[in-house]
Amino acid sequence: MTHKKYVPALIAGVVFFLLILLAVRLGSRENAAPEDAAAISQGVSYLQSLEAQDPDTVENVLKQQRLQHLQEMRDERMRQLESGEISVWSLFEDYVLLGDSRAVGFSFYGFLPEERVLAESGATILHLEEHIPDIVALNPSNIFLCYGLNDIMLGTWPTPSDYVTKFTSVINEIHEQLPDANIYISSILPAPGSSVQSQLADYSQALDEMCSALNRCYFVDNDDISSQYSGLWENDGIHVMQDFYPHWAANLITEVYSVSLEDADDSTDTSSADPSADTDPAS
Repeated sequence: MTHKKYVPALIAGVVFFLLILLAVRLGSRENAAPEDAAAISQGVSYLQSLEAQDPDTVENVLKQQRLQHLQEMRDERMRQLESGEISVWSLFEDYVLLGDSRAVGFSFYGFLPEERVLAESGATILHLEEHIPDIVALNPSNIFLCYGLNDIMLGTWPTPSDYVTKFTSVINEIHEQLPDANIYISSILPAPGSSVQSQLADYSQALDEMCSALNRCYFVDNDDISSQYSGLWENDGIHVMQDFYPHWAANLITEVYSVSLEDADDSTDTSSADPSADTDPAS
């Protein structure tokens, strides 16, 4: 978090750096590019104009510029994914993915390494609880959780409320040991071949509400991709085909980029609500 009293000094420092860079570029004629010098000069002028403004105004301008930059990065990533320029799997960094047999496909089909996919057939959130030491050992920034169907089919949690009560407890346990990790809860994929298909929407809604009430917990809605690629379910009406996984993965990664924007927005919030934060402690 940037204190307002440091904003002018920060801008002045950047201006000084750019002036030195400009002098170096202009001093080296053989390497100098007119467009570089013009861009640096323009940047210096812009920063000097900010330096004369109120710190609150400057901070808001910098905030909006950062958010715009992050949004452009997100949009560019999504464009590259859609065009096939980059593989969605290359965007999975510093993560662990856990879940049931449907999540097993991420590693079974070779999309993600087995050591990063802690999923097994028949798994429920009770298995997630057992995997907490493994999660802590990996110390990931992003944790993807793809559970739900077995929890409902086995009748372990008779109501959505019962389910999220236990799920909340497990998530809090994870965050006690990994407070900075972001947890992404995948909505429960359709299972038209199961006896609990009609209940899945209610349980997913409860998961969505749970995430809204928890810190660093984010709900990933799969309804759109499930509808768009409904033909990619196996004959059992429960498991999904190999071709579905890139779409599922892209949906998960899209949420990661959305969260990065939210975090950027939150991180630029100043300490104006606490006047003492801008005052040096008494010595």
